[in-house]
Amino acid sequence: RWMERYPNTACSITHGFPYRSFLEGGRITLPDAVWEPFQNPNLSIEVSFPVRIGDTFDFPYHEVMPTIEEMVTHIGADRLLYGTDMPFQNRHCTYTQSRDHIEKYCSFLSREERDLIMGGTAARILKL
Repeated sequence: RWMERYPNTACSITHGFPYRSFLEGGRITLPDAVWEPFQNPNLSIEVSFPVRIGDTFDFPYHEVMPTIEEMVTHIGADRLLYGTDMPFQNRHCTYTQSRDHIEKYCSFLSREERDLIMGGTAARILKL
């Protein structure tokens, strides 16, 4: 409702989706309904799997890669924001590992998509 009232305001879902609610058989299965709010082009979402479910999956988090790919497909890399929730992610991985799982192991991402997720989207939103 807030986005309907302020449709031109940049919004972001911090920490991503409640992934634990969508775990099925060792993988994340997102229902179609999660994509509906992204019809608003001003809505972005934080990609922060290590802090959210780093105790469920181990680095390099191969199990979340299909979900990241889904997010790129349904939302677009230009609306995905890398996040760590520092220092809390250090419970499950290092800062470098939190970057590496996207920068080095998501081979399905193009360089442009990786650059957007790892800072380009935030720079655009903040008008940097």
